[in-house]
Amino acid sequence: MRSFIIVATVVVLWTNALLALPCAAQETGTLKITVTDARGGAYPHAQVRVISEPDYVAVTNEFGAASVSVPPGEYKVVVQDPQLKEAVISHLVVVGGSTKGVLVKVEPAPPNPSDIHSYQTIDPHSYAEFLHAVNEPALCGGGPVPEHVHSYRFLWLPTFLQPVFMRVDVQPDGTATLQVKTLSGSGGFGMGTLQTSTSRTLSLHEEAKLFSTLADIAFWTLPTRVKVPYWGEMILDGTTWVIEGVRDGDCHVVERYSSSLTGIFSEYFLGEVAKVKPYYEEPK
Repeated sequence: MRSFIIVATVVVLWTNALLALPCAAQETGTLKITVTDARGGAYPHAQVRVISEPDYVAVTNEFGAASVSVPPGEYKVVVQDPQLKEAVISHLVVVGGSTKGVLVKVEPAPPNPSDIHSYQTIDPHSYAEFLHAVNEPALCGGGPVPEHVHSYRFLWLPTFLQPVFMRVDVQPDGTATLQVKTLSGSGGFGMGTLQTSTSRTLSLHEEAKLFSTLADIAFWTLPTRVKVPYWGEMILDGTTWVIEGVRDGDCHVVERYSSSLTGIFSEYFLGEVAKVKPYYEEPK
């Protein structure tokens, strides 16, 4: 009886040892994937898929990094995003108990017109800081618009230059008065405080230029906002601009960021009409 117990004990111990071997062999390793654009900037929110059975899936953080724990072996990593070309890295060998770093540089996917979306709404509290600084109410907010009011407001927010506010009020007799205010800050780094404020009557030529420019860009039918996907284009000095129009009881707002209309805005509205430097050069 005693010998039976000894043999049984040896068998149990040997079985436990055999069971422990696969556990030691299966110690996981880590794949740390860092995703950047062509310029080396971090690319967040990209999907990282480690091909296995089943696949391991992670999403890059704000630093473009994602970590996945996997058993030792050879893997393929696929990086995907609707705005990117699919990137594939193969033959990545992971050793248990170690971290394998992988750098994946991604390229933007070709532009697709269906990726661009337009919207007819804007947050009524947008640009509250700017409008507060120039003592103006919110954009298209505050109830019904009187039928007799005809006016336009222009907000210009470049990254490094001074913010500019314009307001044109069209009187019942057709004449138009212009108010221009500039702030001391830089649009991308704070509004600052009111620096200059001027008011005058527009000449007939200036008024005609203003209205013809609004007609050229079809202001009253333009979408309020246009969302353009990231296509690998770095904008070093972006400009946000807003036009609000009130006419015949309607209020319409158009907001753009570094759009192809930005040059028209600065040349005609800020240059020819408001005569704000550096957009306006005095005749020699």
